[in-house]
Amino acid sequence: MTPPPHVTDMPLGVYDEGARIGAEVSPNIVTERGEELRAKFKAIHAVQPDLNKPYLIKRWLTSGTMSVIYGPSHVGKTFMALDMAAHIACGVDWNGYRVKAGRVLYIACEGEAGISERLAALRSKFPTLNESPFVLLPTKIDLFKGIDCHALAYAASEFDPDLIIVDTMSRAMGDGDENKSQDMNRFVHSCEVVRDGTAAHLMIIHHSGKDVAKGMRGSSALKAAIDIELEINDDRELMMHKQRDGKKQPFVAFDLKDVHLGVDDDGDDANSAVVVNQTAPIAPIKPKLTIDKLTGHAQAAWWSLDEALNKHGKTVTGKRDIPDNVPHVPFDDWRAEFYQRAFAPDVPSNTKKKTFQRAVSKLSESKLISIFNDVVWTRTDAK
Repeated sequence: MTPPPHVTDMPLGVYDEGARIGAEVSPNIVTERGEELRAKFKAIHAVQPDLNKPYLIKRWLTSGTMSVIYGPSHVGKTFMALDMAAHIACGVDWNGYRVKAGRVLYIACEGEAGISERLAALRSKFPTLNESPFVLLPTKIDLFKGIDCHALAYAASEFDPDLIIVDTMSRAMGDGDENKSQDMNRFVHSCEVVRDGTAAHLMIIHHSGKDVAKGMRGSSALKAAIDIELEINDDRELMMHKQRDGKKQPFVAFDLKDVHLGVDDDGDDANSAVVVNQTAPIAPIKPKLTIDKLTGHAQAAWWSLDEALNKHGKTVTGKRDIPDNVPHVPFDDWRAEFYQRAFAPDVPSNTKKKTFQRAVSKLSESKLISIFNDVVWTRTDAK
């Protein structure tokens, strides 16, 4: 199809249904478009909820959607993205959440330097990674203008990826200005071309701004367009701020464990790292903190959980991931009880959130509580 004159300045190949809608009005175009719209009418009785949305990581990454994982420099964004990707490629459950095995395309826009060491370290954690459907594209791409969005969708079509990761947005945006909404919308459109052309989940690695509290860097058009927003803070906590198709999940605390790769030509050690969950560290477990030694906000969190269990606690039997007849409570009910117990009403919400996250991490590290998806309970061996 030949684009009308006024859209010829669009990136080559970016001439889709949206461009045709903006074409010069003529009776033929109106009729053609009207028939297309009429064919999409759907009676209300035919609209049913989708109770089995396809996922890659249940409640975290939904198939065919778009996410951003962002944070300051050196907090482990790439390590976490690689870890999630490896769990998906190897079909291994991630932090207690179910995983559907899938094919992964990782785009390292800075090239192979650096990423090869991280992948070597990742193999030590995932022995089957070499046999998994995980491929690397170590080259810069331009998702701001030109043909790369269409070329990428075409190149990936034979591989048929379930997850595509773009590392990083700043390297994939060409000469676009991420602070301009017009430029950001153009970048988002290119990402949608890739996502729609592959039916994959598209994850973009990005950075937070100078004021970390204000979230990801650049125009808010990106936040509005994505389905899932994930942040990693300086404490290495992966937090979900947006989940378009479901409930936001509790944060995941993690750390990085050094992996020795070998010795270089100078005789010096070469190392990289892999993600480890703080609640199940590979290093020897430290002695458990007992309840009577809890102090400060950790103590307030413990007693808030006890109160939440008294008010809202329920028990189940026959659940694979929740122990039989042990009271558990929704994570949100615990948080609300903690906020009421530990803070005055005028304390900023961001302060409350960070304090609660640290208290939860302390209780988890001390093996006093267990968390699965959106519920929490006290360990039976903690009392």
